[in-house]
Amino acid sequence: MALKTDSNQSKPGGGFSTWARLFGAAEGLGTSLVVLALVAALVYASSRPAFRVRLDLTEGAHYTLTDQTKKILAGLERPVEIITVMRPEAQVIPTGLAAEQAVAFEYVRNLIEEYVVAAGGEITATHYDPFLDPGAVEVLKREEHFTRANVVMFRCGSRRDQVFLEELVTIAPGRIGAGEIEPAELLAYHGEGPLTSALLSVINEEPPTAVFVTGHGEPSLDDFQERGLGRLGESLRGQGFEVSSVDLVGGASLPPNADVVAVVQPTQALGSSAVAALLAYHKAGGALFLALAPWVRDARLDELLEEAGAVRELAILTDDESPYEGAARSIIPLRRFDANHVITGPIHDQGVVALFPSVAGLNRAPSAAAHIQTSFLAKTEDHVFGDLMSSSETVGNFVFDGPPELRNSRFVAMAIEGDGGRVALFGSGAFALNASLSDGGRGNTDLALNTFNWLIDREDAVAARPREVYESRVELYGDEKADIFLYIVVAMPLAGALLGLLSWFMRRR
Repeated sequence: MALKTDSNQSKPGGGFSTWARLFGAAEGLGTSLVVLALVAALVYASSRPAFRVRLDLTEGAHYTLTDQTKKILAGLERPVEIITVMRPEAQVIPTGLAAEQAVAFEYVRNLIEEYVVAAGGEITATHYDPFLDPGAVEVLKREEHFTRANVVMFRCGSRRDQVFLEELVTIAPGRIGAGEIEPAELLAYHGEGPLTSALLSVINEEPPTAVFVTGHGEPSLDDFQERGLGRLGESLRGQGFEVSSVDLVGGASLPPNADVVAVVQPTQALGSSAVAALLAYHKAGGALFLALAPWVRDARLDELLEEAGAVRELAILTDDESPYEGAARSIIPLRRFDANHVITGPIHDQGVVALFPSVAGLNRAPSAAAHIQTSFLAKTEDHVFGDLMSSSETVGNFVFDGPPELRNSRFVAMAIEGDGGRVALFGSGAFALNASLSDGGRGNTDLALNTFNWLIDREDAVAARPREVYESRVELYGDEKADIFLYIVVAMPLAGALLGLLSWFMRRR
């Protein structure tokens, strides 16, 4: 019995029928087209800021922006332009500084790219080299008052702000000594804080104002020595504040446009007229930043505190487990911050320490009305005691003498909301001085800046300053970078296309 042969089955000599061959060709070409379409889509998406997502695989997450910065970028309502002018410095001593600066430039450009992507098209970035783009750089020098290279400028409308390379990274320049060369070294990356601060300063047409009271022995904003407030003033300007001072001695009034009035470390009583001006300002909705020394008695100021909802302990807190003697025992390290408050939550999460020299305990006033909200931002360890003063003008002996001195944990920072404007109260004025911002590092600086931003209800700017990331990298030479580019961008897409064609040819045989 003869078998019937279907014209669509394989012929006796092997091979495919016409329909099978066409199907195999279409399958191979279809695979190739799908691969090429995917590659084209990825290339297109990578060129569109609104669609781009970058993965940060660096050790320490150099380019991962904080949630606060992302929130600021997502909420931009006006376009911002970022311009960089960067070129390694010429060197007389061959320490390798130029190579380290080149690595820093790459870090800055990549970090700025994160801002561009997170802003969804509201930020554009342009990078200039003084040698390759001399004409454009000359225009910037003339129109934007550029005085040097290695600078990042933010531009939005009529507002400008500049950030220099040394604010973004820490580089040891290296030196020659004892017959040998000490090479330059890139030590740390800390670019997000200065960049976000510059962004904040240009997107606000009317920057917030912080006015510091003077005339009662307060430290000066122009003083950058240990006992001055110069570093705090510069940090606030970096956050977009306009900072000034006012002398309230003799009945002077507070500026009506002040967003925050700060009283930091007065060494004399403020007097009735100054306290009355502060109280009137507070009742009218003005915000107060109060950082007070515990040994300065001021009955009128204590009345203002009680009316706002707080009282302070007139004793100097001392670390009973400190290995030091004398006044050094009154430098209190703070590690216990409120994890739920907007001011201290980021500080708690980062695990940093703040140093509070000469600090008093704080508490809610027993007479405070029920609607006044008091939040305790930071407290000491349990082994701290309140060293009572020997007299009204003399500090104690910094030794635990037993009752009435008490040993237990104390609250040392408060945030108050209720009647009038917001109030931030600190049991130490010294925590905001230059020496403390330097020795206490990130903890002191973040606590002060977060507080000022909270006082003006600008919570999206709180803790836009991430932890420092220290240098750890693998060097890639030019040919290695080229090999990676060829493999990922060229070889892999072509391999997919060739695989589809190979499938088609195999099916023909």
